[in-house]
Amino acid sequence: MLNLYYDVIVVGGGISGLIAARNLLRAGRKVLVLEARDRLGGRIHTIRSHQKDGFYADLGANFVHGMIGNPLTKIVKDLNLPLSHSDMSDRGTFDPKGEAVDKSLAAILGQNVFSTVFYTTRQAAQTGETIPSRSAPLSDAVFDPKSTLYTNLDEGKYPHSHLYVESLARSLEGWTGASVEKVSYKYWGFEREFEGEDGLMTAGYDKIIDWLESDIRKAEGEVKLNEEVTAVEIVGEDGDAHVQVTVKPKTSDSASGTGMHEPYQASIVLVSVPLGVLKARPPKFTPPLPPRRIQSINALGMGVLNKIILTYAEPWWPNDVGFTFVPDPENPTNLSGPKTSPKLKPRSAFIINLWKLTGVPALSWFIGGDTADHLEESSDEEISNWAARMMKQYLGPTYNSASDPPAPTKVIVTRWRGDLHSQGSYAYFPVQGISEESIGVSHPAASFSSLGGSPLDCVELARPLWDRFFFAGEHTEPDHFASVHGAYLSGVREAMKIEDALVALEESRI
Repeated sequence: MLNLYYDVIVVGGGISGLIAARNLLRAGRKVLVLEARDRLGGRIHTIRSHQKDGFYADLGANFVHGMIGNPLTKIVKDLNLPLSHSDMSDRGTFDPKGEAVDKSLAAILGQNVFSTVFYTTRQAAQTGETIPSRSAPLSDAVFDPKSTLYTNLDEGKYPHSHLYVESLARSLEGWTGASVEKVSYKYWGFEREFEGEDGLMTAGYDKIIDWLESDIRKAEGEVKLNEEVTAVEIVGEDGDAHVQVTVKPKTSDSASGTGMHEPYQASIVLVSVPLGVLKARPPKFTPPLPPRRIQSINALGMGVLNKIILTYAEPWWPNDVGFTFVPDPENPTNLSGPKTSPKLKPRSAFIINLWKLTGVPALSWFIGGDTADHLEESSDEEISNWAARMMKQYLGPTYNSASDPPAPTKVIVTRWRGDLHSQGSYAYFPVQGISEESIGVSHPAASFSSLGGSPLDCVELARPLWDRFFFAGEHTEPDHFASVHGAYLSGVREAMKIEDALVALEESRI
């Protein structure tokens, strides 16, 4: 009988794979984690300066969404890490002239947008008298003329208020990862969110990744970086059946064998790569994934959220938690990137004041959905110049000096769609029946089938195959997709399933 060195190989060193590896090691299993990047964490990515300035920023995940009952809240507490409970609605709202928007109007805008997007449309979709069609996009409900989005907004009293409120609603596409025209209204609010405020990981999300890595290594688990998995297959028969995992050669000189590595072998494999990778560049599976599995991969959408982080020698802006910029009525897509496109719709800017929240003199601009995809078509230089110009235009008049505000010392631009090992940020449920041509899909990972996505696709993606292939990731959690805690919970779930499967395998060999 074959004697395998590993019980489990985990493909992907994001939080789902790491917590699964940790829990299996604690159960006494031999585990190998293979990560394609030169770091762990996946879409959790904290960058840190080794200079005296102590700069750090999260390029990926930032928040613990819903702190009551959330497993991440307990981890943060156990690790003695700070969480910011700052009210993100306590924001300064500015127009393109750099003037603060009337406080009463700003209050109405904020109330209408958050209540409409996060309450009334969710309640109507899930508990309303009419069941939405799967072909109905979220935009139909949000921008319905009778929507609460427009409550108390008289264009005569508040000029451009409808433009502002609609652009603010679209700025929340960082939450959905996709434009509201692509998101299914039927399944909006289907998930079970944790209660309570959101908390910002003010010390950096990498602290949780460091803790998991430390626990894995203490338990003598193996972690290998720069190991991109190209094939996952079941080999052998009967009692000798097992999983074989092949990685990409380290050099292009495959003919000479340089950089080649013998395939890794184990009883079971846990595939925890992102949905975007399964869509655009998955490993080769043998046996092939069944048609229903491929259909679910294609049905779900992979959204994107990018950030532009502008760092300065010292803060010069107001001391609000964050800022909202409303678009220019004469150029409504001025906040959508340095390049114009007829496909873009007006969006406001959602910006976090890192100085207020973390003590780092920087501003972090969140850009999601179609605008985030569009942004990746521009160069870093183009984006940097445009973003710095917008900061100067909108916040410059608040600078208490006769001169212009200082230029940023550095601008960091994320490109999660173009990242080969993520191909996007997180999953969402697309509406049924729209074509890729009509929505302007420009990247394979951004595509989805006309069938539309549903929570059942998450359930399908979580099902083991042949008792050898197991799957984790936020896209496998119908109640907690598109979140760090969803990814975490999926890893906990799969570790328990794998342990049961290993016990069954051992008993079958007796």
